[in-house]
Amino acid sequence: MSVDVAALQKEAVEWVREWNEDDLPVDLDVDTPLLAKGLLDSMGMVAFVSFLEERFDLRFDFTSFVPGPNASIRTLLDHCLGR
Repeated sequence: MSVDVAALQKEAVEWVREWNEDDLPVDLDVDTPLLAKGLLDSMGMVAFVSFLEERFDLRFDFTSFVPGPNASIRTLLDHCLGR
């Protein structure tokens, strides 16, 4: 199965925009640190991971992910995709 990573990234960026009600404190792209820049808090991160799992039928392995303030859309999607 081929995965359109760019399409996943685009939709994930839009989700983060909507979560912040388009009131973003910084420019947002796939490499923006979500926690460090205040785009997501811990509850937002849980909601975002749930979105990734449900929307894209991905599985997030919490046992092998090392969370940190620099987690970005790219790092979270790459983790889900096993990259």
